[in-house]
Amino acid sequence: MADAPLGPASRLGWRRPPTTQLRLIAILGFLAVWEGLGASGLVYPGALPSWTAILAALVKFLLSPVFWFCLWVSALEIAVSLALGTALGVFAGIALGMGGLAGRGLERHAQYVASTPKVVFLPLIFILFGIGSASKIAVGAFACSFPVTLGIASAMRHLHPVYLSVAKGYDLTVWQTARMVYLPALRRPILTALRIALGIAFSACLVAEMKFSSAGLGWLITASYERSRFADVYALLAVVIGLAISATALLGRLEAAFDRRGRLKVSV
Repeated sequence: MADAPLGPASRLGWRRPPTTQLRLIAILGFLAVWEGLGASGLVYPGALPSWTAILAALVKFLLSPVFWFCLWVSALEIAVSLALGTALGVFAGIALGMGGLAGRGLERHAQYVASTPKVVFLPLIFILFGIGSASKIAVGAFACSFPVTLGIASAMRHLHPVYLSVAKGYDLTVWQTARMVYLPALRRPILTALRIALGIAFSACLVAEMKFSSAGLGWLITASYERSRFADVYALLAVVIGLAISATALLGRLEAAFDRRGRLKVSV
């Protein structure tokens, strides 16, 4: 059976999957609604600047050394807080999972604290660590450690009993059991919790920068808002969203790499 002839768009590779077409239509519709509302006068003047003004503000920031310094400060604070919070969460989760009845009781208290808005701890953290980067890292690590802790503790209770039986059969110590049994088996729960912790670290550090800071993207957003430079605010928000998407994509690649490595080990 002969293949159907392809049109010019198909031969040149211009056709797009239906999902991509829907996304493009949604983006174009959103831009049209944005421009329409901004020009209609129904909202506060300047609250919805044109996209050309936002792009101009973004180009202005990309050419500004202050912006790159603030970007570096925020990226460093988020990365360090995520690393510290993840490490703390993994150790605390393993401790709760191995703690038996006492671990279950402490896990319930951890759930109570996890549901508390971390903003209420900001005054105490600022008193302890000052208004520099240390306080942003502290609040970010504190906030993002809870999803890791609770996720690891819950995953440990669903491990296959054979793993623990093998550990007991080889007479492994607590540290050896945690390093050789729990950590390899908890690879996927750790990566899943890391995705959640990443978003929390972003929000915690940026909110702390907005409250008390002299550098960082949060401080830059607040300074632009106080001067009613709304196009600058939207440009900075676009940068933050781009950073979050890039970091999430990087974690996705890391997770895929671990999965490929695990499948290779199984095949060998």
